[in-house]
Amino acid sequence: MNFIAGTRLLHWLAPRLKGLASKRATWRLSPYPAGKSFGFTIVHDADSAYSQRLAPIMESLDALGFKITVTVFPFWATWAADPRRMWTEWRTIDPFAAPVAVPLEDPDERRFYLDLRDRGHEIAVHTPSETSSLRRDVARAFAFFEDVFGAPARMYVEHSPGNNLDAQCRFGSDTQSEYFNTDLLNGSGCWIWVCDNETDFPRRRGRQLDVLSDSSGPFSPRAKEKYGIQRGFIRSRVLPSDGDGFLASLTEGAVDALVREGGTAIVYAHLAIGWLDPQSRRLRTDIEQCLRKIAERNPWSVPASDMLDRFAAFRSVQLKLLDNAIEVSNFGDLALREVAIRSPEGFSLLDADGRLLSRLSRNLLLLGDVAPRSSVRLYLVRH
Repeated sequence: MNFIAGTRLLHWLAPRLKGLASKRATWRLSPYPAGKSFGFTIVHDADSAYSQRLAPIMESLDALGFKITVTVFPFWATWAADPRRMWTEWRTIDPFAAPVAVPLEDPDERRFYLDLRDRGHEIAVHTPSETSSLRRDVARAFAFFEDVFGAPARMYVEHSPGNNLDAQCRFGSDTQSEYFNTDLLNGSGCWIWVCDNETDFPRRRGRQLDVLSDSSGPFSPRAKEKYGIQRGFIRSRVLPSDGDGFLASLTEGAVDALVREGGTAIVYAHLAIGWLDPQSRRLRTDIEQCLRKIAERNPWSVPASDMLDRFAAFRSVQLKLLDNAIEVSNFGDLALREVAIRSPEGFSLLDADGRLLSRLSRNLLLLGDVAPRSSVRLYLVRH
C-alpha cells in the first residue's frame, strides 16, 4: 500500500476508531524480542573451571540453542607459585579432573575462550584471580582481557569475599585500601555482580518477574546504595549452585511459572561442579533433559549482558494510550530491535501507511525496530 492510499484509509477509519481505546484495554510493551515470551540464560561461575571439563557442557548448550555468559579468571592465583610446574604435574595425573581455576593467561585456555566467544557466548571477568587482587591487578586484568578479546569486558562477577579481599564487602569499596576498586569497576562500563547477600536476589524467589524494575527485576539498587556500584545486577538464585541445585530450582512447575508470568531467569551456576556425568564425561542426562524442556518453550536465550542492556534500554521507552491510537516513544540513546506489543483481546494496529502489524501470537503484535530519540504512532482497529 502506498503512502497516499494508506493516508486515505486512516482518514476513513479515524471516526470509526475514536473511543475504541477503552480505559480497560491493556496495552504494554514486551521486553523480549519478537516472538519470545520469557528469558533464560546462565552466568557460569569460574570456580574450579577448566576448559576440558567445560567443553562438553558448552557443546550441549550450543546444540540446544542456549548462549550464555562464561566467566574466567584472567590470572593465576597466588597459591600457584609455579603454575608451569603445576600444570605439568596435573597433565601427568589426570588432565580432565585435576586442574582447577585455570586462567585466561594459559595459552590453551585463551584459545578455548576465544572459540566460545566466536560461537556466540559472552566471556566475562571473575575477578583478576582466585585470591586477593590489589587495585593495580584489577586494572591489569581489564587491560589483559581487552587485549585478548579485542573489546572491553561487559560483565564482572565478584569471587567469594572469603577468598578475595578485593570484594566490595571486604576492602574493594574502601577508598583508603590498596584493594579499592569501585571506581575501576564503574569506569569499565561492566555490569557488576556484587557477592553480598544484602545486594543479592531474595532467596525465596528463583526468577526475575518484572524485568524492567529494580524491586523484582535483575537490577541491584542496593549495590549502588551500599557500595556506589552504578550498574549492579542480580542473578537468579540456585542453591546449591551445582548441578543438583540447578535441577532442584528449575522444576517443571518453576519453568511453567516463568513462562506464564513472562519472567527471566539469569541463572547462577558452577558448571564445573556436578554438571558432568563422571563416567561418560558428558553433560548429565537429567540436566540435559531439563534444559531441553526449557528450550522447547521458545525462550529468549542470549548472554546476560545482552539481556541487561535491553532491559535497561526499555526503561527509556514509553507506551502512551491515546483516543484512537497508541504512541511508542524511545527517549534513550539505544535502538531497540524487534519490539513487540501485547494487545488486549480483539484489537489490531495499523502503522502510518495503513498496514496492519504482523501478529506473532494471539495477543502479540510486531512493531519492529524503534530508533533512539524517536516516536511511532499506531492506530487501533477493533475486530
